[in-house]
Amino acid sequence: MAWKKDFLLCMQRTLKTVPLGGGTASSGGSTLMNFDDCRLAYRSKTTRELLRSLLVLGFCKREFLVDHSEKFVKIGKRVLGNTLFNKLMKASFFGQFVAGENEEEIKPFIHRIRSNFGVNVILNYAVEDDEQGGEQEKSGLIKHETGKSVRQDRREQTMYSFIKTIDQVEQTTACDGFAAIKVTALAKPETLMAVTDMVERWERAMEPGKYSGEPGKLSGEDILAQLATPENGGFGSQKSLDAKLSGVRDLIRRMETIAKHADERNVRVLVDAEQTYFQPAIARLSLQLMRRYNLEKPIIYNTYQCYLKRTLKDVTAHLSLSKKENFYFGGKIVRGAYIVLERERASSMGYPDPINSTFEATTAMYKSVVQTMLEDMKAREGKTHIVIAGHNEETVHWAVSEIRRLQLPVRSRQIYFGQLLGMCDHLSFTLADAGFNVVKCVPYGSVDEVLPYLVRRAQENRGFLEKTVKERRLMREELRRRLKSGELLFNPDNPQPVGA
Repeated sequence: MAWKKDFLLCMQRTLKTVPLGGGTASSGGSTLMNFDDCRLAYRSKTTRELLRSLLVLGFCKREFLVDHSEKFVKIGKRVLGNTLFNKLMKASFFGQFVAGENEEEIKPFIHRIRSNFGVNVILNYAVEDDEQGGEQEKSGLIKHETGKSVRQDRREQTMYSFIKTIDQVEQTTACDGFAAIKVTALAKPETLMAVTDMVERWERAMEPGKYSGEPGKLSGEDILAQLATPENGGFGSQKSLDAKLSGVRDLIRRMETIAKHADERNVRVLVDAEQTYFQPAIARLSLQLMRRYNLEKPIIYNTYQCYLKRTLKDVTAHLSLSKKENFYFGGKIVRGAYIVLERERASSMGYPDPINSTFEATTAMYKSVVQTMLEDMKAREGKTHIVIAGHNEETVHWAVSEIRRLQLPVRSRQIYFGQLLGMCDHLSFTLADAGFNVVKCVPYGSVDEVLPYLVRRAQENRGFLEKTVKERRLMREELRRRLKSGELLFNPDNPQPVGA
């Protein structure tokens, strides 16, 4: 048939410059992972999915397209219309980085990577909030387990969406996966900024060692009490103060509701890190949830961004509190996002840049934080739990060597490696094949809901997306291998063992 001939010609043009065969093991022999095996890296993908990955990552390496992605989205919708534009997104960027639009659509993908390849998921309802504030509140009727219909604003609806995500993790992963939540989707920006300001002023005023000065000791009740005082409120009129207090109460209630539900379902929750003008509030409330719900098992995990100069200090203090109060400590370690935004804001507002000065300094911070947590894990058996999230191959090699040096149990639920869906499969599936716990951050939601998330992720990971040379080379190698071996119709739902 003509289409088959055209398809093979297209494949040959795409792959003509690529040598056949996978890579060889890195120097160092058995102590290093081999992330160059193309068949192992992409055995979870159909040939069509591989071609899509090659095309999408090729587009993403172009800085101009990433920088102006929001404009292209608006133009695409205007020119093509919503229906055609959504189909185009599902066939390309949405399909590459998002598992599906709803709970039912994502089930086959989760089953595939868990059952066939031992890779678990961080399920992420990819809602983005208008962090500038001032948006119109949307209302709607929602029905939850109680069977009652209640009219709530969209943040209340988002809370129930996060609860549904927890239920989905329980059902599809046998409680072995994670649910991610985004606190900026649960409160107005001004609410979080008010709490952040109060927390920072309180921390500066307290002497170390006193009750209120110890990291994490500032509870939700303390926050409300402090905000209600004239010296800490700073909101002008009584009406303004009442509105802020109401917003904080709603935020605390929503986070408590999510944590309580996760505890009842035995599902672990990762609280996303955000900008520095929100993060002190988020970290403080998350730590309070740890103190309450991590007494018997790790339920709540905080996220630590290693591009910040203060991260090691925060992690050390939080580990110390965990040890003192004997609760389980959970941390997801990432390099971090929002670099450009943070530096621009610091410059425009005249405060010190909170970001490490170089990529190397961030790498050093990342390694220091991971090492601190791994050594605490060794010293306090079973109490410290970590998700080592990242896409840098050298850092992953280093983390593997540290885990092996400390002789930590890689198959326990204490240590996970994590990467985003659609990126670095050569790390994820090779690690899983070697016996490590691995999770993919798996977003889901409608195209309209998820597009802001995709734009933000692309811009956050701009530097990495420009450096996907190896990943795209391995994809070409795997496509060439399949072409030569007659495996173009390879079915990842019925894979053969590598080497078979």
